[in-house]
Amino acid sequence: MNSPSKPTNQRSSAAFYGVGTALGVIVATTMFFSNNFSFSTVIASTTIQNDNENQNSSDQFDTSKIELGTGDYAFQSTDDSVVQINGNSSNSSFVTNVKNVNGSVIYSESSQFISIYNTGEDLSGATYTITNTSNSAVITSGRFTQVNVGGNSYYALCLPSSVIQAGFDAAQTSQGKLHINITNGSTKTSYLTTLNIKTMSSTASIQLPTVADTEDDQKASTHFKDQTGTIIDANNQKIGSVFLGSSDITVAQDGTDPKEYTYSLSNSGVEKVNTALNTINQKALTSGGLYYTADTSDTGKISLTPAAPAKATLAIKYVDDQGKTVKTDTVSGNIGDKGSYAAKAPTGYALADGQSQASSYTLANSTNQLTIKLKKVVQPQATSLTINYTNTNGVLVKTDTVKGNVGEQGTYTTSTPNGYDLAKGQNKTVPYTLSSSNKPINIQVNQTSNKKPVTQKIDYVDENGKTIKTDTINGLTGDSGSYNLVVPSGYRLVNNNQTHIAYTLTTSGTPLSVAIESITTKSSVVNNNRDHLTTAFPIIPSHGAANSQKQLTESNTTMRSKGHLSTATIMYVDGATGRTLGTEILTGKIGERIIFDTYKQIVSLQREGYYIVRDDTMRFTAAYFTNVPITYQVVLEQQRLTKDDAGVGQTPRTSDTTRKHTKQSEPITNASSHHNHDGHKRRTNRTKKQDHNEPVIFDKEIDAILASSGRGGGNDEPDISELGKFFISLSGTINFGIRNN
Repeated sequence: MNSPSKPTNQRSSAAFYGVGTALGVIVATTMFFSNNFSFSTVIASTTIQNDNENQNSSDQFDTSKIELGTGDYAFQSTDDSVVQINGNSSNSSFVTNVKNVNGSVIYSESSQFISIYNTGEDLSGATYTITNTSNSAVITSGRFTQVNVGGNSYYALCLPSSVIQAGFDAAQTSQGKLHINITNGSTKTSYLTTLNIKTMSSTASIQLPTVADTEDDQKASTHFKDQTGTIIDANNQKIGSVFLGSSDITVAQDGTDPKEYTYSLSNSGVEKVNTALNTINQKALTSGGLYYTADTSDTGKISLTPAAPAKATLAIKYVDDQGKTVKTDTVSGNIGDKGSYAAKAPTGYALADGQSQASSYTLANSTNQLTIKLKKVVQPQATSLTINYTNTNGVLVKTDTVKGNVGEQGTYTTSTPNGYDLAKGQNKTVPYTLSSSNKPINIQVNQTSNKKPVTQKIDYVDENGKTIKTDTINGLTGDSGSYNLVVPSGYRLVNNNQTHIAYTLTTSGTPLSVAIESITTKSSVVNNNRDHLTTAFPIIPSHGAANSQKQLTESNTTMRSKGHLSTATIMYVDGATGRTLGTEILTGKIGERIIFDTYKQIVSLQREGYYIVRDDTMRFTAAYFTNVPITYQVVLEQQRLTKDDAGVGQTPRTSDTTRKHTKQSEPITNASSHHNHDGHKRRTNRTKKQDHNEPVIFDKEIDAILASSGRGGGNDEPDISELGKFFISLSGTINFGIRNN
């Protein structure tokens, strides 16, 4: 049996109220507890329910290592695992799972407290209540229980580890202490005022850093320089740090290869961690808190990555036969790289004789060179040779072309047109050599006797199935080609893209059909978007037209406020084909007056032989920009002129433009036709022989009238432009200009 242990940190300061002498003496001692401990936080004011059947039973505390005292104490410990913290001849108090550091008791999360009484009093009805001195909150309460010591039964006050924990929490959070209030019957009451648990044990661990570096033929441990390890508590909170060097670690299988290495603390590293914790622990012993034990089992990583390869370049130089550099190229890589370079001669050069197209290389240094030898080559010159097929009358019936480069030679194989054979003595193949200026090769052909003259009809059929016009193609059976369609006046093609029709002449007599439609049947709508009103053009009465149009416009600006921009589009349409010849877009503010200025566009089209069929812009006195875009049509047709007329009509050019603010007067030429107010077309009646290619020049007064004075809603003299269009419409009938002699 061990000798009885003496109480640790025993101090006396008592206050007793209404208790017997024995009990008062027993509990008159104030106990001071210190410990460092890792635990889940328990709020000190939280009541710990005490189950007398469990928490205050003797099973909760092992008394086998306690015996009756032989000296000044009622009981004493027989083993170091049970530490006596105070006592006297009537009472002794013990705790388990603690350690003594320099005279201070360090409690743990499994520490328990028991106070055993050896008095003649009956304590079977005695109870206790433990409160927090800072806020009077009840921590726990219970009844005395009986324990067995040395074969005899004694009364004891047993406190579980949760009460020890609550006492530590009270000391840390509110500087509180625990009162143990003991009541034995209605008049016997006492309390122990200073149950103070200041220090509990806990564990702190070290977190080692991960080091990443580039291989340099040195061992991994040498890359561990000036690193910092982090000391954390049981809740992963940082409580300190320690500086570490390569001598403070041990690398497992230390080496130079680029890979990941594992290291742990060496003895010197562990020493540094313990030194750092010792500073923290000394404060805990003095002022209270957690007393840490170091866990240094953590391992860290050192990761070595391969060093970046050294860069290198291959400079390629192309030189001609004179040694002059005509091209350069570059290949980039790393020192040690190998490859093959494919040479590409620049324009006008070829690889010199003996120069390989593929050249092997090794990038041995940071800069490497490769020379490619070239020779000058003559650039090919494109040319063409014409082959003419003519009949016995010298009439050209077919042409063919051979294309190539100057100097090329070949043999042309004849291909006679349908209905013809090679003339007698004409070779089927003809050799040639191409030059910069080739003379045509003439191939003589004869018409075969089995060809028959035939006529192919082309019917223009309107939307009602009525044939409006018929064209004819005369030729021989087997002839083929593409016929240019000529749409009758007042109609247009249903398919605007169908400007030609393919044919092959046969004896069947079946006509080819072309679908057309009347221009008036399907007009390009000008839509003012008035309430459910859609017309081919804005219809406004001649009397009071300006006011009527403006009122309609203003009623339509509810969707868009006045002042917002809108557009009006003028489309110039070929009445025969329905093709758009030109487009003008006018822009102005909603509610402003539209100033039409079709002068330059119409004059340009008149030069190409066009005359006006219908002009929507002339159908009203005034028009205004509305909240929706409006489209107006000017329909024209091209006059087919005889060889005696002024100029031969050309295909109209489509012009998509927006009006400009300034106009320059231009001479009107080839104004060959016009329509009167009844809509009938008439040709200019010429009674004198004229030079029709000579332009008609207006004098300055008339030219000023025809020229536009502006555009958009800001024009103060809109009627001048309208008057100009009127004179233009007369230009095909009345020659009121001054001829430039």
